[in-house]
Amino acid sequence: MGMTSIIVPVYNTAQYLERCLDSILKSTYRDFEVICIDDGSEDQSPDILKRYADRDLRIRIITQSNQGVSAARNAGLNAAQGDYVTFIDSDDCIHPDYLKCLMTALIDASCDIAGCQLYNFKEDAALQKVVASEADVAYDIYDLSAILQDSFLKSFGAGKIYRREILEGKRFRKDVILGEDVLFIQDILFSHQKIRMAVLKEKLCFYYVREDSATRSVNTDIWIQLIRCYMKRYDAGNTSLEKSFYLEELAKRYSFIRYYIYPYKPGTVTDEYMKGLEKEILRLLRRDHSLKLMKKLSYFILTAFPQTYRRFRKVRRSKWFKRLLHYRRK
Repeated sequence: MGMTSIIVPVYNTAQYLERCLDSILKSTYRDFEVICIDDGSEDQSPDILKRYADRDLRIRIITQSNQGVSAARNAGLNAAQGDYVTFIDSDDCIHPDYLKCLMTALIDASCDIAGCQLYNFKEDAALQKVVASEADVAYDIYDLSAILQDSFLKSFGAGKIYRREILEGKRFRKDVILGEDVLFIQDILFSHQKIRMAVLKEKLCFYYVREDSATRSVNTDIWIQLIRCYMKRYDAGNTSLEKSFYLEELAKRYSFIRYYIYPYKPGTVTDEYMKGLEKEILRLLRRDHSLKLMKKLSYFILTAFPQTYRRFRKVRRSKWFKRLLHYRRK
């Protein structure tokens, strides 16, 4: 089938690292290399990496000063020699059939990406039953439009294998602390309009839920970085599909930040700044021609009046409203 490069960024994860590497080395698909990037760890991670590399020649270690997870993954991409690439965080682990099933689906379906479902866990004991089960290679095939409608497929870097050629020229943004994998994946998707993804039904990637993870600990300042990136990508969008996608993401993420993050972890952001950001998004919605009228209206309400939006969604889903639309179209 071809060699797969497994890229593992490592930073102070000694307590999880052996579990991660053990799961990789137990893979039933054997043609792979493991590129571990030690991003300036100050715990026992470097010692663990050396011990495993001495034991298995497929493991390579890259050592660098602490530059962040994006720089670490980019270093791995630069060093990768495989025909296929997958990313596994050093606190996560995989099913023994992860590589075999994803590679089989990707090649049999002639797709560019293959993905599986995630299994979230907090304790090792929860993994035993899942790891022991035999994996099924049943999958569905998604085109670009279908991928963009799925919140997991368009956003998560975990649980995917890529053909090496679609990653040419693509790298993780080092100036974004949160959501760097989201931007990376979406960059790939919009660079290949005819992209196809084989999506397995099985949960083969085990995602460790940490209380001290970046997603749980960052404040509003960090989330705003992602908003600004979406604004730039909306402005640079070449197609109506791309523009409508980024505008929808803007409205959804701003509403989430404004009403669920900002009140509890404001950082240095002020009320005045948040109101200015809201006005900017509403201005984009008013001027945009890529969204259909009903979607534009719904996202306008979502941004400015989230409580009203919840009621609006209930009305739109009601039977009488659907009958009314059907009657008006006749």
